[in-house]
Amino acid sequence: MRIKICGLTDLNSALACIDEGVNALGFIFVPSSPRYLKLDQANLINKLPPFVERVGVFADQSQAEIINICKSFHLSAIQIHGKSEDKVYLKSLREQVNLPIIRAFRLRGEFNLQNLINNIDENILQGLLIDGSGSHETICLDDFRTIKQNTKLPLILAGALKEDNLENIIYKLKEMQALPHSIDLCSSLESEPGKKDIQKIKSFMRKFKSLKL
Repeated sequence: MRIKICGLTDLNSALACIDEGVNALGFIFVPSSPRYLKLDQANLINKLPPFVERVGVFADQSQAEIINICKSFHLSAIQIHGKSEDKVYLKSLREQVNLPIIRAFRLRGEFNLQNLINNIDENILQGLLIDGSGSHETICLDDFRTIKQNTKLPLILAGALKEDNLENIIYKLKEMQALPHSIDLCSSLESEPGKKDIQKIKSFMRKFKSLKL
């Protein structure tokens, strides 16, 4: 299982993640996010060592803007969170950037699970991020298993994962034969929105490495 830490805004935190064995770093380019990485600050990405996965997070943005950011900061994957990006948009974007595209789905309210499954296009996407309904809610594990049973794409589990619930959630998914390919951490590793806590990162990674998977 791989670890991705998202919402990084400073070089020291990003380097600490790498030192602890984090597999992928996520950078949010959505202006409305409290974890927005402004373009004049994003050069920190180009200061990272080679062979580190750099994932750009976008929502309801133009293809031209995404393409420019991907090229400027040598991103290795794109994560899409918006509501307006349909299959036509995603197919066109993939053809232009030739990078893996991860589609995020938030299981909020009275969502239609079958509709979500029907909108997974395995010819366009290279992964799915399945998120809870809010920053303090984990997803329904039965729903996660159902999605996993209906796609061959790698699944990324996100939504209120933290050190004190990690073991319980992961072992339940293991029993259900529904382990994710990756897990995504963000707010649980912060001292405040947009500011990662390096000690929390270290402690979480120690806990993760102790799991018997």
